[in-house]
Amino acid sequence: FLIEAERGCERGCRFCLAGHAFKPMRYRSVERIVNSAARGLNLTRKIGLVGAAILDHPQIEDIVVDLVERGAQVSCSSIRGDALTENLVKALVKGGNRNLTIAPETGSVRLRKLIGKDLSNEAIFNAAHLVAKYGIKQLKLYFMIGLPHEEEQDIDEIISLVLEVRDIVKTKSSDCHLVLNISPFIPKKGTPFFRYPMARPELLKSRAAKIKASLKSKNIEVKPESIPWSTVQTVLSRGDESIAKVLSLIKKNTINNWEAAFKEAHVDVDY
Repeated sequence: FLIEAERGCERGCRFCLAGHAFKPMRYRSVERIVNSAARGLNLTRKIGLVGAAILDHPQIEDIVVDLVERGAQVSCSSIRGDALTENLVKALVKGGNRNLTIAPETGSVRLRKLIGKDLSNEAIFNAAHLVAKYGIKQLKLYFMIGLPHEEEQDIDEIISLVLEVRDIVKTKSSDCHLVLNISPFIPKKGTPFFRYPMARPELLKSRAAKIKASLKSKNIEVKPESIPWSTVQTVLSRGDESIAKVLSLIKKNTINNWEAAFKEAHVDVDY
């Protein structure tokens, strides 16, 4: 049962639509969230709190503790490592939650600063310590590749960061499973990075393959996003009225259909 706990984001990451298109940040009151959850608990124990920066809600700990005491198994959408607290992790685990998702976006502090993601490696490592300490069974990490100003060294730093997180987790918890989601950077209208291109497919494939090969033997699961589907997302994000013709030609939501529709509508995907 999903509840939108807040809308918007004040962090201002340069690639992200939420922090630029949905200002100002608004928080749903604790009373309204709890009342929604009470209705949801008539249907299921699983309550999901949704928001672009869910842990920025000033009363998030109170909300989670309250819902857990009511018998809910609470999960939060992707969270920032620097906003994760010990009390929050304890409450999530007490409610039966065994999965957490953190989005470092890149392994490089240099690149994180360039994209506006003010998150230190120390904050990520601290989150890993909490995950291990309280018996989280799966830690999912979100990374992007093909970011503006990305270099090969930034890919190496993703690998190094993940291995360090793995070492922290494994010293305290032998059964915590690490999962990496690797997504191509998709330029979105309304963001400062709108004018930057999506990286070439061959570069994205090469960098995703490097990450996967480097971590495969370490029992770390790597899930690269589909590059063709990311291309479709980019065209939808940046396209003009010519995309209406493409949409009218889509009979089934498959890559083959999209590629055929682009061709028939004379849409230059590379452009």
